[in-house]
Amino acid sequence: MVDWYGTPKPSYFFLKRTSRPVHVSADFEKYLWKAGETFRADVHLLNDTEAPVSNCRYSIKLMDVCGKIIAEKSGSASTAANRSSRVGEIEYSIPPGMAGRTFFVMAELRGRDGVKISDSVYPIAVGKTDWIESTAGIFEEMNRMPAVDLTAVPATDRSGASRAGGGVLPIRFSNPTDAIAFFIRLRLLEESETLQASYSDNYFTLLPGETKNVDIRAEQWKPGAAVNKARLEVSGWNCPAKILEVNL
Repeated sequence: MVDWYGTPKPSYFFLKRTSRPVHVSADFEKYLWKAGETFRADVHLLNDTEAPVSNCRYSIKLMDVCGKIIAEKSGSASTAANRSSRVGEIEYSIPPGMAGRTFFVMAELRGRDGVKISDSVYPIAVGKTDWIESTAGIFEEMNRMPAVDLTAVPATDRSGASRAGGGVLPIRFSNPTDAIAFFIRLRLLEESETLQASYSDNYFTLLPGETKNVDIRAEQWKPGAAVNKARLEVSGWNCPAKILEVNL
């Protein structure tokens, strides 16, 4: 899950998110369906802590590649300590017009204060024909997702410091559009053997109108030749790359 240089790959961040001590997930039969079938997903609340989880709410949405909600459901969510519980479900009768298309399953868990605790994103393909074994062209509609122009700004002034120089850069990312911003990747262009960066999250998804803070920790191994400014590249599956200049 990391490359030769120790840089985490996308799978690292996906596993990190699914390993949260309190997490919401959707359980469904398969990733490839056909028109006329009824898609069904169970919503599970997973609690790996030694205290019960109560007074939470889950929501689950099915959205097309343009960000339009095609089905949704929400409800209360609680479970005992060290337990997982099925807290809800959603069904969607796939119409003929969805043949050859893609939709996303978006599950979310929020606490009693309304703050998001966890989320999960799953792309689902609908086959072009009734021959469900045919995988030709599945997910290709994702290549036609509307482009999203993300906004990225420093969340606060520089805070904290790493052990050999550099610091923590809190960046706020926003999706100001009505579309889904999928598979957003962050990369510090000046990364090298002497300047390494780690990210509190990466390769994430932003729903329409959603905002997310990510902490970027820069570590410089030769303080005498420290880099004071760097360029953060922000890109995504359907997000044109842009460069944000940051102070280290």
